[in-house]
Amino acid sequence: MTELLTSRSRILTRQRCARARYWMDEAFGTGFSPVKVAIPLATGGAVHAGLKTLMLQALDIPGMLDIEDAVEDAVLEFKSECENRQLDLDALESQSFVYAEQLALTEALVRLAGTRVIPRLLELYEVLEVERLDTAPLVQDDDVHDTRDAFSVLFRSIPDALVRSRADGDLYVISWKTTSEYSASRDQDARTDMQGLSECWALEQRLARLQQAYRDQLSGVLIGGPADGFWRDYLLGLDRPSSIRGVQMVYLVKGARRKNPDGTYATQSPLIKGLRRSDPTGLSAPEFATERYYTCTEPHPFKYAKGGTCPGNVNHRRGDDWVSFNAWETDGGVGAWLKLLDSGGVGGAGIAALDSAWVMPVPHYRTSASVKSWERQTKAAESRHARDLLLIREYEAAIRLYEDPAGTHRMSGDLDGKLWESWNSRLDELFPQTTERCGDWFHRRCPAWELCHGAPHVAQDPVGSGLFEIKRQYEPSEETVNG
Repeated sequence: MTELLTSRSRILTRQRCARARYWMDEAFGTGFSPVKVAIPLATGGAVHAGLKTLMLQALDIPGMLDIEDAVEDAVLEFKSECENRQLDLDALESQSFVYAEQLALTEALVRLAGTRVIPRLLELYEVLEVERLDTAPLVQDDDVHDTRDAFSVLFRSIPDALVRSRADGDLYVISWKTTSEYSASRDQDARTDMQGLSECWALEQRLARLQQAYRDQLSGVLIGGPADGFWRDYLLGLDRPSSIRGVQMVYLVKGARRKNPDGTYATQSPLIKGLRRSDPTGLSAPEFATERYYTCTEPHPFKYAKGGTCPGNVNHRRGDDWVSFNAWETDGGVGAWLKLLDSGGVGGAGIAALDSAWVMPVPHYRTSASVKSWERQTKAAESRHARDLLLIREYEAAIRLYEDPAGTHRMSGDLDGKLWESWNSRLDELFPQTTERCGDWFHRRCPAWELCHGAPHVAQDPVGSGLFEIKRQYEPSEETVNG
């Protein structure tokens, strides 16, 4: 019996491009990942690390958030992800500037979450679990004559958090999203996003197993973690079904990276950048703003307006005496800048900047019918994918014979020509390329682009090419599994 793994990210990758999933998640066991770090992944992952710390604090001692501790965890995660690796940037961009900018953005978003977002979340929900691993059998194919051909597919899911509504006691999954910009259309897309379906399904599998165990009065059932009292009450209360009501999305807005006249890019976020106008006489304190353009609210003298007076509600550009600055390069850094915004030191624009940097829409409700439909579709598709994967494994086993004797590379460029051609033919048959996604993989080039379209030696020896490394598998910590 061959055991295979799948997850929401793998399923989504397959839906975009079967070849990309093979290269990124499954080739030669683990797949390959680019040596250079994609900015959205590095920043998003670091922010999630800080959010996890804050949510665990809310789980242990509600209302007591140590924001500095969460910022430290997020910063360490970002530095760890980028350690000894370059960011994936355009040729004209500065590695040091973008690194400092994204580090500051990570800190700003975690501070924003600790001061505004999570306190609001805790008004609505009680935190029950944080990033607990769920595993559930998705496919079991043992209807074969030779047991060597049998396989199973295990679905792995790690929701950001499980919470209970304070209003009605219903259960919801929390989904954190870091996004460059937020719009109603983005939230509309999220309503059909499979994350809510897959995570709800996996959680419900565990709840059903635990509930059945209590019903059968089985001994030795362990439900570790701070929510033990809740689970005991919930599972013994047979009036409640073991189901998840829906998904509560929470968006943190990073700001778009826009091109400067010199060809470089900069993130446009008032959380990390502002404007300052100093009094040349030094008698008055500096003034601060968040945007170069602003809309006046009432009539005022304005020499370019008819009659010398602006009627109000007109868009204006601040003068050249307003100088832009990076918050992380100032005294007190990002923390001091956010406090200034929050305290009214930038007027109403500061509060507005903070409020516009996060969105928590109404929950997205999931019906049992939609979850069941997802389950049927996914089981069928993953069964086909698993069978194809087992077929390509036969070729991988042959290619491994050509591996570097020192174990330095996963493959060698000196493959037998017929074997290489046969393997490529099989890839084309089993894992076709969806070429329309090659240049637009979440607004960037597909991470597997060089493996599909680069020089032949890259696909023959990804690690030896210097462009890829063996993908590191995520292993949940003990805290994650039992939290």
